[in-house]
Amino acid sequence: MKTSFGAMTGRERLCFVLKYLFMALCVVVALFPIIWVILSSFKTNAEILSNGISLPTYFGFDGYRSARRADSCGRHHHRGCGYEPHSFVR
Repeated sequence: MKTSFGAMTGRERLCFVLKYLFMALCVVVALFPIIWVILSSFKTNAEILSNGISLPTYFGFDGYRSARRADSCGRHHHRGCGYEPHSFVR
C-alpha cells in the first residue's frame, strides 16, 4: 500500500476514505449510549418521566446529592456496605 494519500489512485483513495468513515461511524455508535447515559444522569425524575429523549434543562449535581443522602452505603462506607471480600470465599 502506498504511504502518501496523494500517491494513491482514485480507487485506493475511495477505499481509504470509506474505511475511515466506517470506523468513525463505529466510534459514534459505540460512544453515543455512554454519552446519553451521562447526560441523562443530570435529569430530574420529572424530566425523565415527562420526556426521556430531551436533554436536561439544568446541569447540576442535585440528583447525585439526593441519591447520596438516600444511600446507606454512602454514610457507612467504612463498613463496606456489608460485603467483605472474605465472606465470598468458602
